[in-house]
Amino acid sequence: MSPSFNIAAYCRECNVYSGTPGELARHQKGTKHRSIAVKQQRYCGVCDQQVSGGTIAWAQHVQGARHIKKLGDQTTCKKDRYCNVCKKYPGKAEKSHPESAGHLLKQKWATLAGTFLEAEKDKFSVTIKPDTLDFGTVQKSSSGSASSSRALSIKAAEAGIRIVSCHLGSSVGSHSEPAPSFDIRASFPKNLTINSSLGVNISFHSQASFGYFNDTVELVFESTIRAQRFTITRALSARVGNPVDFEALQAIGPYVRPPKKKKSQPKSRSKRRLRPEGGLRTTIPYERELLHYNLPTEEIIAIGTLEQRIEHIRGLMPESVTA
Repeated sequence: MSPSFNIAAYCRECNVYSGTPGELARHQKGTKHRSIAVKQQRYCGVCDQQVSGGTIAWAQHVQGARHIKKLGDQTTCKKDRYCNVCKKYPGKAEKSHPESAGHLLKQKWATLAGTFLEAEKDKFSVTIKPDTLDFGTVQKSSSGSASSSRALSIKAAEAGIRIVSCHLGSSVGSHSEPAPSFDIRASFPKNLTINSSLGVNISFHSQASFGYFNDTVELVFESTIRAQRFTITRALSARVGNPVDFEALQAIGPYVRPPKKKKSQPKSRSKRRLRPEGGLRTTIPYERELLHYNLPTEEIIAIGTLEQRIEHIRGLMPESVTA
């Protein structure tokens, strides 16, 4: 997984990463997301049945009179059987569910997702503004390059805090991706003054690419009073191109799958085509009956010299051919 992964842009129902929270919101309004969400089921241990239809249908079910009545009739509540990781009741597989492959995979994902969410929060009296550093739409200059600059404002409410390091998520690890388009214009470590803002300039530069760019800036802090280090991250986003083109690419409505085309029927021929007598198969489309013509026998054509036979054959042909 890329270090610049933004958990707020991930759709758990469709297992799709949208890139930005705005793209995720547009995805969730689409027909594909709604159809997948409707098909998802949850097991109700109180009613002992599967409830399909997504979160809306589940909320309606637990508020229904039948569910409430059964919940009141039971002497013991089955809330302890509900799996908060998988968001369902395991049912008959309650004992083996914690060791199942699906549960273990979702548990790993929940741990990783919690780590990303925790890193985005302000902590230990340190606040960073804005929550997401969006460079907006950057247009290319006459030289073919696109560049822009923004700044993060960092403030600490207690003494003894300093910034140990600051780096981009795309610069961590070894990979064959191109050089990052974002750049941090500052040197570290730096000490923070109480209730005084410190600006960290971040620039964006793209030489020959159009489209969307995303990254993450990771700031490592150290508190001398607490004797502890902690990390705060912020998402970076930019797009290169013409704002009018990006506006035109925005969805104007939910996607509707076109209906399947019916198999085309062969067109009936309007004219009746006649075939020669005897039922001979031919690819020639006859429009009318051909006139009968008695050809001379081989003996008649073979009489005389070669020149005489040629002249005899010419005489049998129409004048339009021999002229």
